[in-house]
Amino acid sequence: MPYYSGPDQDLDVIWLGGSDNARTLGRIQDAWLATGSKEAEGFAEVVSCDVHAAYAVLRIKKPPKRDSPSNIVISFSDCNTAEGTSFDDLYMPLIEWGKYKGDNGSTAAMWEFFPSYGGGGEEFDFK
Repeated sequence: MPYYSGPDQDLDVIWLGGSDNARTLGRIQDAWLATGSKEAEGFAEVVSCDVHAAYAVLRIKKPPKRDSPSNIVISFSDCNTAEGTSFDDLYMPLIEWGKYKGDNGSTAAMWEFFPSYGGGGEEFDFK
């Protein structure tokens, strides 16, 4: 079975982890696989995680500085591009949308998540 896999996106919980770059993320995952088996067993007793996918992430709007950055709310939307649309067509409207939100009082950050590994039946182009 491949390391990144999943039958669909139907889930109750997302365990979201990230890193500044792929090398650091790989080191973290290697350490978890080498030393986290006891914790993984305990986790598996209460939660089933049958999807493990990786996304390439593009930050559109920077998050504000917070006193407690570990306490945030995240919302995801599955988005599709119009037929014949390229990433170049998509980029500037996303930047403009983030600027519009900021100009109108939103302090929410914005990221775009593009599927890169795992999953495999997504019915969206990006989150």
